[in-house]
Amino acid sequence: MRVLIVLIVAVAALVQAAAGPALFAHPLAAPILPAAIVVAWAAMRGPEETWAALPLPAVVMGALSDERAGWFLIALLPAPLLGMAVARRARRTGAGL
Repeated sequence: MRVLIVLIVAVAALVQAAAGPALFAHPLAAPILPAAIVVAWAAMRGPEETWAALPLPAVVMGALSDERAGWFLIALLPAPLLGMAVARRARRTGAGL
C-alpha cells in the first residue's frame, strides 16, 4: 500500500503544479494538495505508511518551480503527524472518520 500512496501523492504534486496558477496567487508556495492527501491517508491508515510518500512530491514540485525541493519536503514533514492527531481526536470524541 505504500507504493499506492507514493503514486497518488506524486500525481497530486503534478496537479498542484499544473492547476496551481489558476487557483492560487502563489501556486507552488505550499504543497496544498499533496499535504491534504498525506494527512487524510495518515488519519485512515497510520503515519507509518505516509513517510515514504513525502520525498517524491517535493522533488516533482521542486523540479517544476524555482524553489528548492528541500523547502517542499520541509513543508510536507508535519502532514503525517497531523493525520495521526486527527485520527486520535476522532477516536477520543467518538466521531468516525
